[in-house]
Amino acid sequence: MTRGIQSIPPTRPQVFKTMKEDVSTVIGETLAGIVLVGLIGFGVVAAWEGYFSEIRPLARVVPTFTPTPIPDPERAKVEGRRTRQIIDYLGAANAFRAAGKREWAIDRYREVLAIDPGNLDARAGLRDLGVIVPTGSILNTPVPTPLPIEPTNTPTKR
Repeated sequence: MTRGIQSIPPTRPQVFKTMKEDVSTVIGETLAGIVLVGLIGFGVVAAWEGYFSEIRPLARVVPTFTPTPIPDPERAKVEGRRTRQIIDYLGAANAFRAAGKREWAIDRYREVLAIDPGNLDARAGLRDLGVIVPTGSILNTPVPTPLPIEPTNTPTKR
């Protein structure tokens, strides 16, 4: 003997009705998914085509007011090496000067002037070390030194 409510098996028309509703729901959801995927795919393709046809060509154009000359690659290499040497020698000279290695600092400053005779940093470093820098052309003029303050050239107050 069973207690409680006994379930009544559904009739055939009720089963078909439930199945029909389930199938139509599945078909509707599937179609909605297909449409959504199609729209997303269309959007991606349209965006990709727009990127290649409109945006990417603009990225290749560098807006300038005057045309930029393309430097000679070999000259650019030589200038780069020259600049690097100057920076290295100046750094070494400043480090030697700070460490008290006066002669080594003077040698490095002179190496800078051998590469770039008008280098003001090297001239100022040599002047600070008490070395007389020869003059020649406009580029080789020494950095002017300020006058020492003495009783004869002190500023007067009015």
